[in-house]
Amino acid sequence: MNLLLKKAENFVKNKSDFLNFRHTQLVRKIAREIAEKENADKLIVELAVLFHDVSKTNYKGPCQNIESAAIADNFLKENNADKKIIKSVKDAILRHMGPFKSLKKIKTKIKFPRPKTKEDMALFDADMINLFDYYGIAKIIYIRASNGKDFKEAVKNAEEISKDAYNSLQTKTGRKIGRKIFVKNKGFFDSL
Repeated sequence: MNLLLKKAENFVKNKSDFLNFRHTQLVRKIAREIAEKENADKLIVELAVLFHDVSKTNYKGPCQNIESAAIADNFLKENNADKKIIKSVKDAILRHMGPFKSLKKIKTKIKFPRPKTKEDMALFDADMINLFDYYGIAKIIYIRASNGKDFKEAVKNAEEISKDAYNSLQTKTGRKIGRKIFVKNKGFFDSL
């Protein structure tokens, strides 16, 4: 493993709570496959994945992507990363927010930029796929229920976000991976 990646992984693990670091590990696995098949720069994708939610443990606002990009920027500069890598990692983090319809419901004037590059799309798709896989669904239900929603409402919210995340996928590889997971999990929602 690249030394910079190893340092980044340790840094993020130490800054993250269990839920967010587990999410990062799952997203990383998916993003590696997407990056490989979509010919994206694997180093940029992995660094962006590692840092994409690093601020979530302590930041509770709607724009954690901005804080996470700043943390990545500082870390990468301190570790003498190439300027092009730093910019690409920051851009991917800033553009990873989704799913798109769900973002429109957030009451903010901030515009969430869309993914543009293969690296942005690899992170975005991997993050969205994790949102509608078993872990993402459980996390949505847990967070919504913890914030006072009843179980049925939390499940309905998870189903809406899952559909939106699936429909937001950007790459051919992401849609192929996502289709299998989405169809399987649709059965879960239909059974409730």
